[in-house]
Amino acid sequence: YMEYPRPHPVRFAIDWDKCTRCGKCVEVCPENAIDLDEEEKTEEIEVDAIIYTTGFEEIDPETLKEYGYGKYPDIVTSIEFEEMLSGMGEFKRPSDGRVPEKIAFIQCVGSRDVRRNPDCSCVCCMFTLKEIHLLKKHYPQTQAKVFYMDMRTYGKGYYRYFLNTDAEFIPVRTPGICEREGKLILRYEKEGKFHEEEFDLVVLAVGEKRTFEHETHPFIPVKAQEGIWVAGSASGPKDLADTVVSSLAATSFLPAKPKEIEEKKEGNTGVVVCTCSGVIPWGFENLNPGVAWIKVEHLCRRDREKVKAWIEENEIKRLVLAGCTPYVLYRIARELGVSGIFVNIREGILWRGGTEENAREEIERAVRRALGKEEKEVWFEPVRKVLVIGGGIGGLVAAKNIAEHGIPVVLVEKEKLGGRGWKVKRLLTGEEVKPWLSSLIEEVKEKVDVREGVEVKGVKGALGNFRVEFSDGSEDTFGAVVVATGAKDYTPEEYGYGKDPKVITQTEFEEKLEKEKPGTVVMIQCVGSRNEKRPYCSRVCCSQAVKNALRLKEISPSSRVFILYRDMMMYGKKERYYTEAREKGVIFIRYEEEPQWDGERVVVKDLILGEEIEIKPDYLVLSAGMVPENSLAEILGIELTEDGWYKEMNPKFKPLEARPGIFLAGNAQGPGDIPETVTKALGVVASVVRILSGPVKAKGRISITKERICAGCGICVDVCPYGARYLLEERKIAGVHYHICQGCGACVSACPSGACELTEMGSKVMMEVLR
Repeated sequence: YMEYPRPHPVRFAIDWDKCTRCGKCVEVCPENAIDLDEEEKTEEIEVDAIIYTTGFEEIDPETLKEYGYGKYPDIVTSIEFEEMLSGMGEFKRPSDGRVPEKIAFIQCVGSRDVRRNPDCSCVCCMFTLKEIHLLKKHYPQTQAKVFYMDMRTYGKGYYRYFLNTDAEFIPVRTPGICEREGKLILRYEKEGKFHEEEFDLVVLAVGEKRTFEHETHPFIPVKAQEGIWVAGSASGPKDLADTVVSSLAATSFLPAKPKEIEEKKEGNTGVVVCTCSGVIPWGFENLNPGVAWIKVEHLCRRDREKVKAWIEENEIKRLVLAGCTPYVLYRIARELGVSGIFVNIREGILWRGGTEENAREEIERAVRRALGKEEKEVWFEPVRKVLVIGGGIGGLVAAKNIAEHGIPVVLVEKEKLGGRGWKVKRLLTGEEVKPWLSSLIEEVKEKVDVREGVEVKGVKGALGNFRVEFSDGSEDTFGAVVVATGAKDYTPEEYGYGKDPKVITQTEFEEKLEKEKPGTVVMIQCVGSRNEKRPYCSRVCCSQAVKNALRLKEISPSSRVFILYRDMMMYGKKERYYTEAREKGVIFIRYEEEPQWDGERVVVKDLILGEEIEIKPDYLVLSAGMVPENSLAEILGIELTEDGWYKEMNPKFKPLEARPGIFLAGNAQGPGDIPETVTKALGVVASVVRILSGPVKAKGRISITKERICAGCGICVDVCPYGARYLLEERKIAGVHYHICQGCGACVSACPSGACELTEMGSKVMMEVLR
């Protein structure tokens, strides 16, 4: 069986629990690739570093008898439900094949359980929301109810996604499940009353547990010890975006591998057509005379040796590979030792539909076009110097670690180095911040060109060559820019803040705990966040409240602490501190209606009891969130999200890059605590060092300048809609910002000298298409 869809290279695995060792697979395997008697081998290798990326283990729901999984067929896991909604599955009840009309989603199955797995799995809430969106897209009439403890939509844009989810959310602990007359019955308690409800299907949001049980550095979550790093869910549950960031961060300490520029190989051109097991039923007899071609069934499997022999026989140096996805074909070309141009005729043409005749004509045109390409690869040397904007923790970490790779760094900070970091006394884990931050600043001052009191006033150019103007009148050139401008603290307008000395923020309360031991404290969460004006979670407020509550209980065990909340965002291993706070007597009260404050008493309606509670505190502490610091958006040419944060190129796979060459470190990208800020900054380090480690290859089809015939008239500069062209005054020719160019061809049409050309659309390509 295949362990997951479409692996590369294509390899099958053996399920040893089911294998009878009959040997039939050995007999039929054409590659003699199976050895059922192979013994386990132990190898010893010497390395400079170890990165643990062992992922997570999915909790087995069959061990959770209270949920009825395995007993009742219409109870499925979230993974099984997603498969039901996919093109490979069927949206039917397993028991009788009927389409379910009413579905219950149960959260925290196997997570947040002190008996089995004390951590929050981080991904389950958003996974459920995603599945409900998919469900409603295809089956809008189906009812969905979510039974949860806390909807942890703490990520960037997650709360908006939650608000747009068409489902009923019921904040109760795991309900009991039984079956009656083919229906699943859920029993639960809400506002002091017992309820019983029927459902056609129940979906269990099954959690995950980490596989790396060692502790990591409190300030650097990807570091276990010297030379040993941890990435992804190995160190604790993470969603996809945080996994990508931690993976980048874990490689930030490694030296960049020198880039290899492959020399263009002169020789014959050949065409390889892979039919993908007969999906592509014809060859290319009508191609240009003299072009060698071969048709194979399985290029990604057994036919590779056949193609190798054909390449040697025909002295092929340049190959057009026509088949499935270019990702697969690219790797095959490298293994075959030839340069390749790739034509995706399966997904790109055949699977789009249409007649066979039209598809064949389109495929032949695509192959001819590929044959005519001249494979002009454009490489350029980037300026090996980095600008870091902002001297908070994110900027300091990025600047220090980039400089340690031998790349010159300029750090500009308009105020004081350290930023918001000076306001934080301790981490949630208890470590003091000031000594670590002071040491970090000293290291940065030794290794980095620090310019305090300076701001950025203008930025021009693109990846590899940014021209930056500063407020002191100076200018400089950089290969990459790191934006680490952080975020601003929200100044509350609620509850009489600023007028009543009893009403303070969590940051101010942390300062007071150095000198005072208040008897009764009420904390209100989500002040200035998760509302109509700012519909996002500030991510740090809940852990800040729990941290301060635990600190007060440590110095004054008799003090009373009440935390009024809607959802406690204690994701991942933070859940342990949430549990510890409850064990030490911190009272958590869930509210729906805003708590009232008259200057003496707080009045709040407890959703569990269904009654109003009055508390007379010494301090009313507001968990005020963050607001974006986005004043450089226009100068840097960066887009903003709906909530005003700098927007990344791709929230999952490029979460730290705003545009080519401009990176987002720390809270400039979105809210996060100090360890998360450090991780994002280190992720940026890895990206910057990789780019500036050698020549940069320009992407795909772009415009280039034939310097020998360029007249330097500037017409191409004027017509470029993307601002990708500029004049090199000293040489009197036009230059190109390769990573801004979109290959539209406007300059090619306008150039009176014929000096502008597209790398993949020269005259030779057009003549091949027209043959």
